[in-house]
Formats: sequence, C-alpha cells, structure tokens
Amino acid sequence: MVATKIIPTLRSLWRHPRAIIEAVQVQSTVLLLLLTYGQRYASSGLAGVMVGARPLFLALLAIRYAPDERPQGRLGVIDIAAGLSGLIMLSGVDLRGG
Repeated sequence: MVATKIIPTLRSLWRHPRAIIEAVQVQSTVLLLLLTYGQRYASSGLAGVMVGARPLFLALLAIRYAPDERPQGRLGVIDIAAGLSGLIMLSGVDLRGG
C-alpha cells in the first residue's frame, strides 16, 4: 500500500532534476562541509554526539511529519531509547574531558 503512494511521487519528482540536485547539495555536501569545518574546533566526543543525533532527531520528526516512516511499535521505541542513551553516554564522557 505504501509503495503505490511512493511511486507516483517519485515519478513526479524526476520531472524536477534541479530540485533533486539542490536537495542533495544541502542535505549532503553542505552538511558534511560544515561538519568537517566544525570538527576543527570541537572535541571528538562532541562531534560524535552531533553525528549520532541527526538520525535520532529525524526519527523523532518522522513521528509528526511522516507517519508512514515513523518508528513502529515497541521495537521502534526501544531503538530510539537506545540511541538516545548512547548519545547521553557520549556526552557524559565528553563533559568529563575524556
């Protein structure tokens, strides 16, 4: 059922190659360049938290804005909780200076 909704959307998207290129530039290229620049001034622990937080925040945003893509059931909640606890552990190590 979900695939039937996605296919027409993808077909209409291919009619706008400039939008695809701009999205790739903003979401990948610019993000990675800014991350590389920022890692000069941030510790490795903080950089790990920043990189690890992105997919978790996207999963949390999907709950509101993309219901078909949101984490499903108990396993989805466990996955998000495990990811957040890992980020908290990384933050704790970074705050102690290690």
